[in-house]
This record gives sequence, C-alpha cells and structure tokens, in this order.
Amino acid sequence: HLTVLSSALDPWLFVMYLCSVVAYLGGAVALLWAASVAWSAGRPWTARLWTTLLALAALVLLWTAWIYHLMAFRTNY
Repeated sequence: HLTVLSSALDPWLFVMYLCSVVAYLGGAVALLWAASVAWSAGRPWTARLWTTLLALAALVLLWTAWIYHLMAFRTNY
C-alpha cells in the first residue's frame, strides 16, 4: 500500500496544510480576542486569568507549529 504515498496525494496534502494554517491562526486570533474581551468587560479575576492562559497556550502552539514546519506547504517523500 505504499503506492498511495506518491505525487497523486499532493493536492490533498496541500488542502490539509491550508486547513492547519487556518486552524492555528484562527485559534490564536480567537483566543486573543477572548482574552481582550475578558479584560475589557471587567470579568472576575479567575476568568481573566483563565482566558489569558488559554491565549498564551494558543500562541505557544502557533509558535511550535511555525518552528517545526507544521504549517509548511511542501511535500518531501
């Protein structure tokens, strides 16, 4: 079944790469927005702390994906 891993798979890999970029960037932006809302809306300190930690975790995940080329649009077999 190794014949499946050929250049015929490249379009699907590019679609998956595009989905990963959208997911990483979208998640980070959404959590940064949630943290800004929590801080500007006067939420309790526990809610502000939690959303801030989630936003930092999303940024760390985005950084890790960038450093380890998980968002790279290339195929190497």
